Amino acid sequence: MNSSNYSITEICAPYKSLEISLSLKPVKVPYFTSLEVRSTTETIFTRTYSDFSVTKDLMQILAIPDLKIKIFDIGGCVFNQEEFLDRVLEALKKNNVNIRSDTLHFHNTTKELTLKNIDLLRNFDPEVLYGIEINTKVSREVFQEMVETDQWKKAKKLTMFSSQNARSIDNFLHFEKIFLIDYPKISPEDCWKIIKSFRHRDLPIKSFFDISGTTVEISEVISLYDEPEKCEEKDSEYVQHIQHFNLKNDLILEIRLYKDKILGRIGTKESLQYY
Repeated sequence: MNSSNYSITEICAPYKSLEISLSLKPVKVPYFTSLEVRSTTETIFTRTYSDFSVTKDLMQILAIPDLKIKIFDIGGCVFNQEEFLDRVLEALKKNNVNIRSDTLHFHNTTKELTLKNIDLLRNFDPEVLYGIEINTKVSREVFQEMVETDQWKKAKKLTMFSSQNARSIDNFLHFEKIFLIDYPKISPEDCWKIIKSFRHRDLPIKSFFDISGTTVEISEVISLYDEPEKCEEKDSEYVQHIQHFNLKNDLILEIRLYKDKILGRIGTKESLQYY
């Protein structure tokens, strides 16, 4: 889409589901940002243009009635990132708009997530937001601010690719799907907390937690089990112990302990064989 004579509403309105990507990356012209809009099958709009026009088009997309946004992806590293986010936040407030997106993805940057990113998170409809994906560093200060938002507390799926500054496993116990990389050394007590959380909630099949890049004290975790230890047949040389906990409706919580990872997943006995 290169023509200056276009209507972003007319382009997007025929589609019931869209993915929106805002890429804040260095370009030849200062204060320019890349906006890409994808349907389930194709890219329907892509352009690098002024921050002002990007924000204007974004507000028009968000105003389309009954539009489902599958994923809202934002990230990058430019000198005016904070200024751009201020512009977007001001426009959201002026237009009284909440972002109704299934997933928010903060994509990779050479810098950390900022408090402005958390302000943006607060503008997502917490009743719609299902998943949060963070593919960049998060400072302790920003993490603490993030976990206090309604959006974090009500989301059901979390992916964090850099979890070194994550504090307290309690901040993750409400999620149904958890994928954490580079998590600090996880205590046996915290391992047991998350196992109990998955055992004692009525979670759907295919719920899981995967915490890796950490250190697991395997024997101490097993010592906390409230059922007799019974190691299932191992299917990998890396897994140290596999335990099955029976749940309701013939479901099983399978716990896999590795030296550097703890993995839990819910399924039937048959489905777990082909996970």
